Amino acid sequence: MDGIEPELVERARHTIEHTPGFLAVPSLQLRWVGHRLQGAATIAVADMPISAAETIVHDIRHEISHTLPNLDHLTISTTVEITR
Repeated sequence: MDGIEPELVERARHTIEHTPGFLAVPSLQLRWVGHRLQGAATIAVADMPISAAETIVHDIRHEISHTLPNLDHLTISTTVEITR
């Protein structure tokens, strides 16, 4: 059975939530592959140019590499949250 420590998911979520520019984290998954972590996250961002969303993703990847040094790969998808 694959298991991930809940505190690792919370540390990753906390890092994402403290990165400027995001609105929500609808989905976050991590898994161990041997002694290394891999993951996938979906973040909601405001309606903005793609380059701005890419900057947010870059910032998240940078910050999370410090938070979870065993993380080899994190796929980050963005979704636009349109407010009216």
